[in-house]
Amino acid sequence: MSLSGSRIRIITCITQIWLLMLVPSVKTIFAETLSNEAQISILTVDSGKEIWTVFGHTAIRIHDPINNIDEVYNYGTFDFDQNRFYLKFLRGNLIYYLSRDSFDHFLKTYTAENRTIWEQQLLFQSEVLQKLYDSLSTNYHSGNRDYYYNFFEDNCTTRILNLIIAFASEKYSEEYLLQPVNSTYRKELKPILLNRPWIAFGVNLLLGRYGDQHINLRQSMFLPVTLMKKLPGTGWTTEGATIYKAKTAPSQAKEFFMPITIFWIVAFALAWEKISKVTNQRFSDKIDIIVYSIAGTFGIFLFFLKIYSLHPSLQTNMNLLWANPLLVIYAFAINFRWKKITFAIALLYSTILFFILITWNKIPQKFPLEIMPLLLILAFRSMNRIFRFVNIKE
Repeated sequence: MSLSGSRIRIITCITQIWLLMLVPSVKTIFAETLSNEAQISILTVDSGKEIWTVFGHTAIRIHDPINNIDEVYNYGTFDFDQNRFYLKFLRGNLIYYLSRDSFDHFLKTYTAENRTIWEQQLLFQSEVLQKLYDSLSTNYHSGNRDYYYNFFEDNCTTRILNLIIAFASEKYSEEYLLQPVNSTYRKELKPILLNRPWIAFGVNLLLGRYGDQHINLRQSMFLPVTLMKKLPGTGWTTEGATIYKAKTAPSQAKEFFMPITIFWIVAFALAWEKISKVTNQRFSDKIDIIVYSIAGTFGIFLFFLKIYSLHPSLQTNMNLLWANPLLVIYAFAINFRWKKITFAIALLYSTILFFILITWNKIPQKFPLEIMPLLLILAFRSMNRIFRFVNIKE
């Protein structure tokens, strides 16, 4: 069946109108051609107050005054309202994505949060800057903006580092970036968490043996401020220049409320309760049931992370030695007065605790110093139960 000439002309006209409407949206997929005055720079934002802002932020700025371009690409965007947000974070399938914003809005956002901002220019040729901009624009407009966040290996900072390395291949200094730095992931986190003792304690408790492996320079640049300080050594960027200075310095942690102080107080109180005998045995048993139930429940949580999480940093955690899930059975045995089971677990557990305390600096995973008083009191109360059992037998 054939169409008349008038119908063909109508269809052709409609098709042309549709194509004209489509062209602007197609063009947005490709980045504009940058002028010779264009600059691309790395923006580094210091720590914030919220827990997810503690480690800072990295973004990349495209500034071309000739073409009136001043925008920021950000790989650190996430939706806090995602279903099962915290479970996804622990699992390792929390979705982050690349977003784009104006530099003015970026600046207003972080100055309102009173966070210091630094900027350092990329020292690449114009054609390399154009390729990098094209890559960012393509990534932003494509369906590949999303990625699974990994704290050490795939975050807003490592994404930008990898992008820079990809477009600086002709000057890639493998010898420089792969040199050992006599550090570990755990050590790199220490300066950032210095004034946040409770967050530091939690991080060090959850961070397994993975955090104590020796790393090279490139691996150490997973933190925004570290990237800013060490990247100029490659010759790819300028030194970081401050474009906004926070008006107030971070508050110092009060020593009395630090974890190690609180835990020593708890340890002395629990030791005094046993030594002074101001309470009867039934009440003392209830304290043991609570103490060992808490430790065992935490052990169950660590074991859950081991089998559930995809994060290598949350696996193979040797804190399971002292926070053992079997302590829940220990608490039940105390409660129901299963004397032989209580004695066997107390003997085994005391041996493990003394092994940890004796070999503290030789164990391949660094334990937080804050747990020292907890281990001592756990060992003391278990040994007390062993001696009671032996005395009864005699």
